[in-house]
Amino acid sequence: MEADPASIAMEADRDEVQKAVTLEMANNFMDIKIRGAKKVASGTAAYILSPVVLICLGGLSELKDVNISENMAGGFGVAILLLIVGIVTVFFVMNGMKMEPYQYLEKEVFRLEYGVEGIVRKRMAEYEGTYRICNMAGVFLCIICALPLMTAVALSSSDFVYVMCVVFLLIIVACAVFLFVMAGERKGCFQMLLQEGDYTVEKKLEKKRTEHLHAIYWCTITAVYLGISFYTGNWSRTWIIWPCAGIMYVAVQAAAAALKGKKMHD
Repeated sequence: MEADPASIAMEADRDEVQKAVTLEMANNFMDIKIRGAKKVASGTAAYILSPVVLICLGGLSELKDVNISENMAGGFGVAILLLIVGIVTVFFVMNGMKMEPYQYLEKEVFRLEYGVEGIVRKRMAEYEGTYRICNMAGVFLCIICALPLMTAVALSSSDFVYVMCVVFLLIIVACAVFLFVMAGERKGCFQMLLQEGDYTVEKKLEKKRTEHLHAIYWCTITAVYLGISFYTGNWSRTWIIWPCAGIMYVAVQAAAAALKGKKMHD
């Protein structure tokens, strides 16, 4: 049997006590999210750039003129990677604590007081042009990110040049992700208040059932990456795990959603 939207709403009403969002609360939430969008986007980009030093040192260790051993490159590279990840993680934890009073907007069912919806829709409409430009620029960067690497292949460049092209690829991807996240964070605050897009009642209930998937998946990937890298000592090549993991995560999310859909129909 298919899940009835009315039954989903009734389930949400039973599980959640609906709160009223005033105009002042909505404005404060939108201002905080919009001001913090660049910081969140920078933190996400920093995660992508965290292995850059490790990759560079791994490439330098292959050069005979540079006195850097593979163990030294791996040790310093991993130390810097963990330092960046640690700092960014602390930032996200602190940002999460700052946003804690507004967590119910993302996870719970609520109602807007009279007049709030119109103001939110007006601000979202004003931002729509910027949102589209950021997304188009991000898509363009994703398309061209492999150009340096493809050029190096065409010119039969040295291994060190390949390594540096990979670094440039990560930098371009990080810029694209920065634009995607910044635009998404800003538009997301409007959708969150309107309970549209990724924040409908149905999707909120779905997220509650998969809220631990993200942490389990990425902790596992990190453990696999470090395990393989330390075991093989080939730090300059094991970075490939990260882009593969990013693609696989989309598949894992789709599989989880499909399994939940099958259970609901059964």
